[in-house]
Amino acid sequence: MSAHLALGSLFGSVSLSPGLSAEAETLLARGWITRDADGRLWITGTGDAARADLETHAPAWRARIHEGIEDADHITTLNVLRRMMHNVGGEPA
Repeated sequence: MSAHLALGSLFGSVSLSPGLSAEAETLLARGWITRDADGRLWITGTGDAARADLETHAPAWRARIHEGIEDADHITTLNVLRRMMHNVGGEPA
C-alpha cells in the first residue's frame, strides 16, 4: 500500500462525523495521516508502518484476548452490551 494513498480514494467523498473527526485529529497528531490544502486526508509513511504493524500483530492480540471464550459467547456479550447502550440512549462506537 502506498504511503501516499488518499483516504478519500478508498471511500469517495467523506463527510467526517464528530466522532470520526476526533479520530482523524488523533491520527493527525500522531503523524499517521496528513491533510492537504484541499482538506483531503492522506496516510503518511509513519501511518502506513503503524497499519502494517497492526496487521502483523492483531491476530495474536485477538487470540490472547479471546482465549477460552467461545465465539458464540463473545457475540452474545457484544449484543447484550449494544442493547444496554441502546436502552440508555447511547450509540455503539
